[in-house]
Amino acid sequence: MPINVRTAPQTFGEWLQQLLDAHKTKPIKFAELCKISRSTISRYLSGDRIPNAQKQDMIIEGLCSISDMERAEVEQKVLWHCHISQRRRQV
Repeated sequence: MPINVRTAPQTFGEWLQQLLDAHKTKPIKFAELCKISRSTISRYLSGDRIPNAQKQDMIIEGLCSISDMERAEVEQKVLWHCHISQRRRQV
């Protein structure tokens, strides 16, 4: 299921929340799929934190399990949205 492109790039948390909503997956269930704590997922969704490389890999695995996207597409989108979030923090 493609995610609509918006004029302003989404942060990682915004994008992840939209994807979870689209797949009717609760953050608690997603945290279990990724093997990441609920509080950490909550912090990603709120924009308080951006996942490091290790957590990104875990999130990629979780997203592949709930979506019909290819792994390469998921990797690209995770990296892109983490990059956008990082750039917004620097401004």
